Amino acid sequence: MEERKVKNVLLPKITAINEEVYSLEKNIDDEDYFNNVMMLNCDISNERASHVEFSEVIFKNVDFRNVKFPHIELIDVKFENCDLSNSNLNNGILHRVEMKNCKLIGIDLTDTNIQNVTLNQCSGDYSNISFSTLKNVNFIDSSFNNVIFENSKFNKVNFENVSMRQIDISKAMVKGIDFRNSDIEGLIGDVRDLYGIVVTPMQALSLSRILGIVIKE
Repeated sequence: MEERKVKNVLLPKITAINEEVYSLEKNIDDEDYFNNVMMLNCDISNERASHVEFSEVIFKNVDFRNVKFPHIELIDVKFENCDLSNSNLNNGILHRVEMKNCKLIGIDLTDTNIQNVTLNQCSGDYSNISFSTLKNVNFIDSSFNNVIFENSKFNKVNFENVSMRQIDISKAMVKGIDFRNSDIEGLIGDVRDLYGIVVTPMQALSLSRILGIVIKE
């Protein structure tokens, strides 16, 4: 598949990663700090810790399922072929993060600052990204159906070939966001939530139900 161009996003700055693969020999504890390491084929599923920070870290084939890492900080981090399904990263900071071919099904990213993040070929159905700030974020060739974006703020968020059926944008700030290259069938919201979004004529026809328009031939 041809690699799509990343728009408006600062990529992770990983200067000189330690070539030695980091091995977790203990549970992750509150306020642990990981810097300049690579984690490969690790299983940290079901871990519980608060205020953990990862900086200049590469994760490959890491199992994060069901972790609870509230107030996490992910800065200059790459994820590849990782599973973060049903993980809780609420009240966190994601800055200059790249995720490729990752599972994010049911992930909790509520009250999270998400900035300069690229999600490419990811599955994030049934995620909760409400009350969050998304700035300079790319969703590319991914599936994010049934996601809750309620009360979130969007700024320079790009959706490129993304399945987003039944997403909830109630009270979200999405003015100027271009959905034309994605599937937003069944979008949930009201008239005020639709203000300023960019859609195709066919998408506008589908959204007419929210506007209370009855279309007859």
